[in-house]
Amino acid sequence: MDALSTVKGIGPSTLLKLHQQGIHSLHDLVMTTPKRISTHEISTLDTAILGVTTTLKATVLLDATVAFLRKRLTKLHVRVRVETQEFQVVIFNREFLKPTLKSGCEIVITGRFEINFKHFSATDIVLAKHYQEGFIPEYGLVGISDKLFRKYIGEGLQHLSLKESLPLGLISTPEILSIQEYLRKLHFPISKLDMDQAIRRAKYAELLAFGIHIENIKAKQKAVTRNPRKVDLSLVKAVIASLPYELTNEQKEAVNDIFKDYKKPHPMNRLLQGDVGSGKTIVSLLAALGVCSAKEQVVLMAPTEVLAKQHKSLFDKVLSSFGIEVAFLSSSIKGKQRSILLEQIRLGSKSIIIGTHAVFQEEIMFSHLGLIIIDEQHRFGVDERLKLRQKSLMPDLLFMSATPIPRTLAISLYADMDVTTIKEMPFGKKAISTFVADYSKMNEVLDVIKQRLEKQEQVYVIAPAIFQKNAGDVASVEQTIQFLSTELPRDILIEGLHGQCSFDDKMAIIDRFSRNVTQVLVATTVVEVGVDVPNATVMVILDAHHFGLSQLHQLRGRIGRGKKSGICYLVTDQILLGENRFSILEKSLDGFEISEEDLRLRGPGEILGTKQTGIPLFKMANFIEDQDLFANALVDAQRIVRSSDKESIEFQKTLRSFDEITTLD
Repeated sequence: MDALSTVKGIGPSTLLKLHQQGIHSLHDLVMTTPKRISTHEISTLDTAILGVTTTLKATVLLDATVAFLRKRLTKLHVRVRVETQEFQVVIFNREFLKPTLKSGCEIVITGRFEINFKHFSATDIVLAKHYQEGFIPEYGLVGISDKLFRKYIGEGLQHLSLKESLPLGLISTPEILSIQEYLRKLHFPISKLDMDQAIRRAKYAELLAFGIHIENIKAKQKAVTRNPRKVDLSLVKAVIASLPYELTNEQKEAVNDIFKDYKKPHPMNRLLQGDVGSGKTIVSLLAALGVCSAKEQVVLMAPTEVLAKQHKSLFDKVLSSFGIEVAFLSSSIKGKQRSILLEQIRLGSKSIIIGTHAVFQEEIMFSHLGLIIIDEQHRFGVDERLKLRQKSLMPDLLFMSATPIPRTLAISLYADMDVTTIKEMPFGKKAISTFVADYSKMNEVLDVIKQRLEKQEQVYVIAPAIFQKNAGDVASVEQTIQFLSTELPRDILIEGLHGQCSFDDKMAIIDRFSRNVTQVLVATTVVEVGVDVPNATVMVILDAHHFGLSQLHQLRGRIGRGKKSGICYLVTDQILLGENRFSILEKSLDGFEISEEDLRLRGPGEILGTKQTGIPLFKMANFIEDQDLFANALVDAQRIVRSSDKESIEFQKTLRSFDEITTLD
């Protein structure tokens, strides 16, 4: 009999639901971490501040009314009294509440007063009899309410004797609860202190596990040695001198960092991160040139054929006059052409090979692979990168990322890498103005588009979906082209670009756009990287709430690349629903600042791709909010890994078996 079934109230149906969600034992039950712990507290009017979220108990004075503004957007009005004050409450897309909000009923409203204390913009309205004050863990299980699940946990804790899972005698971080206290305060907090202490232990456990993972990676990295590389610096200097522009100081520093690595007895493992347009690609070209000058081969791997082709074009332009041939390899190259190219790579007659994931297929053999460059590195899986490195005994690795993150955080996340950051922008880079608008402002956006088109400038319009039949309530490329065709002058050519287009079609569409044959390009995020059209000055991103801040910043980086300034519109009705995370994009063009905010809001797993990078998707910890705690965990992890005492050794052996600690890739 499953021990879970001994818990009162867990019958066959509930048991099946628990099993389907990975809960197979009492241990699994009590170790289930809440997705969040909500603070439910009713405030008074005298503590309310304009623009600051508050929760108030109110009496409905008049039956609620609903206005249907447009597709996907309704507005519910209800007149209420709080204490002695009467005012209007507005909430969007809650028309289903109308039958409930009758005159005389007691409700609890959460939201904020805007402009003055007569208008309240709500994000939530519940009947007072259903509102539960206190600190409420929310588990988000399918088919089992939080209230019922907590009841099961309470029963489970009475049946289960738990052994301490953290080496409390070895860690230096103060106030880490014992396992029994942790579980009691996590699932049944009665004060803010209880909640904070429980969350602190949960975060620390995750960060300690990750810290130990980091220390083990570093140890393996130091065990690999190789002979320092001899680079022909005169050739590198000649290529730099041939460039039609001068490198920025930070580009020069990045090149120096890489060439210093070439002299070391260990393979390079470096992350080169920089904002959109900061000039990382020319740095990677010079890195590749140095390796070629030492008679070794280089592979540059990009996530899309479009971006790989763009890299090859730049490499050819800069290096062809120096007699360096650049090969292009993708899955679209087949037959005799492919066989000849693979033989040239095997014999070493091709020094630089640029391509997509096709460059790490088993059939491809290298003569002497010295450097692997991976662009947009977070788009490639850990296994893919490992396969590529196994093509050679000790190649250097250079990862490039246009999703910049704070340096200290980058060092933590990319444990075995050195980090080079380029913040300085090349001279002449034009500014981009960004505005957030709801769909009622679409006519104003169209006016700006028409004005720019009259000046022979070009426009990107981004939609989250491809076809309307798959889009539901989300803007699609198909629907947007139809809409713009009726709104813009007939002589304006509009084309669509998305992931289902063939490679040849993509290149043809991009070519027409780059030559201004096409004036408006409606696309999905396929244009996020690799599309460079200096004449494009306007970007409109529809349903912007479907994208993260960093991705929105990446997308708008497609404009303002020429001599004219760019303008970007983020169009979403979510701002009417109280979502204001976009304001940082209106205020800042600093990709590092934007990425830090994105990381704070969503965590590194979503930003950098948990599955791709091997970064654990923490249940509680956040690398931005918990940097101090992480610093302590790293110190303790070092002590544990380097220690030979029994407790340290046993803890590392059993680390993966603890469900309270996120399993690491």
